[in-house]
Amino acid sequence: MILLTCLTAALAADPSVYARQTTLELPPAGPALIGLDDAQLWQNRDDLLLLDAEGRAVPWVIVGSWQDQLGRCERVAWDPVGRPPYYERVRIDTRSVGRTVNRLRIGSGSFHRGIFSGGAFAMDVAVYEGDRKVAEGLLWRANIAHQERENYEIQLPNLPPGVYDVVAPDALRWRDLEVCWTAQADVRPLSLDLSVEGPEYLASGTSSYTIPLPAAGLELTELELEVSDPRFDRSVEVYSPAISDSLALSMREVGDGPIERLSLGGATLDHTRLPLRSSGLGDRLELRILDGRDPALKVTGATATARNRQLLVLDAGPGPHTLYAAPATPDPASHDLGHAIVELLREDPPRITPASWRPNPGYNPAAVMPQALLRGAAADISGYEASRALTAPQAGLPTRWTLPPELLAVAGGGLTELRIVDAEGFQVPYVIDRVDRVALETTVSRVEEAGRSRLKVTLPFRTRPTMLRLETDSSVFSRRVAVVGSSLNTTWVNGPDDGRAVLYIDLREQVTDTLELLVSNGDDQPLGPISAKVWAPAVSVVAVAPEGGATLWYGKPSVGRPDYDLSMLSALLVRGELGVGTVGPEVLKETSSPVDRTVGMVGVGVLALALVGLVLMLLRDPDREAPDGEPG
Repeated sequence: MILLTCLTAALAADPSVYARQTTLELPPAGPALIGLDDAQLWQNRDDLLLLDAEGRAVPWVIVGSWQDQLGRCERVAWDPVGRPPYYERVRIDTRSVGRTVNRLRIGSGSFHRGIFSGGAFAMDVAVYEGDRKVAEGLLWRANIAHQERENYEIQLPNLPPGVYDVVAPDALRWRDLEVCWTAQADVRPLSLDLSVEGPEYLASGTSSYTIPLPAAGLELTELELEVSDPRFDRSVEVYSPAISDSLALSMREVGDGPIERLSLGGATLDHTRLPLRSSGLGDRLELRILDGRDPALKVTGATATARNRQLLVLDAGPGPHTLYAAPATPDPASHDLGHAIVELLREDPPRITPASWRPNPGYNPAAVMPQALLRGAAADISGYEASRALTAPQAGLPTRWTLPPELLAVAGGGLTELRIVDAEGFQVPYVIDRVDRVALETTVSRVEEAGRSRLKVTLPFRTRPTMLRLETDSSVFSRRVAVVGSSLNTTWVNGPDDGRAVLYIDLREQVTDTLELLVSNGDDQPLGPISAKVWAPAVSVVAVAPEGGATLWYGKPSVGRPDYDLSMLSALLVRGELGVGTVGPEVLKETSSPVDRTVGMVGVGVLALALVGLVLMLLRDPDREAPDGEPG
């Protein structure tokens, strides 16, 4: 079924608001299809601009398809080779279809349930052209990830019309053989290979993995994990950052489900796909896998799937044509082509795929930014302790600045006092992203005392550490662990079947550069070598870079959270082009001017001299009486 979205930029759209462009040749008259299967276009594909050689906007409509349906599979006749009612080999003739086919469907869901009722099965089926094997596939039915699943489709290598034999190792009751093909207007799903970072450990029994995305605003429909473990059965939750009501980027759940790998009849059956139910994702995904008492999975990679789309245009006019994509502020509008899609596709329009995309040299995002929302009230920086300069690759570009962990030692725990101030002294609205963690380099020293071990974990600077991880090779033990100077204490237990001993302690973000721990040994021997790993928050601010640069002020925890109309910019900050800014070194604010300090020092000196003179005078004539006062 074709999914239609009749979307376009306004006819008077300005090319300078689009970050990328490509050049292509379209027929001046009649319909044509433009492929949008480049990974750079996985965001904001509902706002594109197509111009002809004379600068006129060309109307277009998006056509897309998620699965091949509606006449793209056709039943074919087959002849048995063997003795009824079961046959190991049947012969099909695809010449009646009259086109190249790329899939073979054998039977149906009811067919498999009827033949293999109540159980699982796996069966190899091969396709021959004469004596030459041209395709092979696995038919199977099993309970995977707690659901009954089955496969009855075999991929074919684009076989031309002809006669083919379909062979199974056992006799089957063949029914409903169909061949399928891909039509010109049918859009196959896109896939994108992604890297996976981790695991990190959120808590006992839960591991976390980060999947960076090539851009924010992607519209992904499915995530398939690459796991090297031979067998597993885990529950997974998928999160991505989104702007919350408190002007912070918080993680929202965008998918969940079980993943599983099992062996069946000598074949390995996987279910490692997770549906994603959100569009406009942030710049990363976070996986949280519930491991229980098992070790974390070895997730080596991932593949994301997105709905593909094509542009259908009519009467494109003189070429060459320029297609613009990735707008600074997505602003779709519609044309009146939606009603004519079926008629236009029947004409079998040519499909043109852009050769390459390049940066738009005229890109100027500041020209279309809603200026009223990008500047706040005048900033009051009195009482702030410190500041850092913020630089961006381009003014007017939504930019992310990652704050150094040592900044958190000066800023308040809630980061409510952060203010970004432009060159003219006005506030710059921003959102806070504090979802990830950064590992800190640590050194560990240890002293054995009577009945306990004292550990000292030294950090490279003062910050607000959030999590401490202790690890030892000692196998079976139970120890009480306390963090000195706080109320944090817990019991570290490692049983015979638990493997390497690991303990996580939530540090509640106290400001420190040293952690001291006491491990109570009682009458037992001290534990073996203990290693420590410490994490601090990875905090970023996201804002539209102002002209003339900006300054970040912090270190006044009494100031409350700012109140900006930034919810109206959520699509811009999450889905638009996001630059990477630079945070400068810390500058401590001077509480007084040099003149004030000089005058103050002179005054203190004069006062000190007067006091010294008075003391000397009293020492010379201690019996001298004070002069009488004037009579009243």
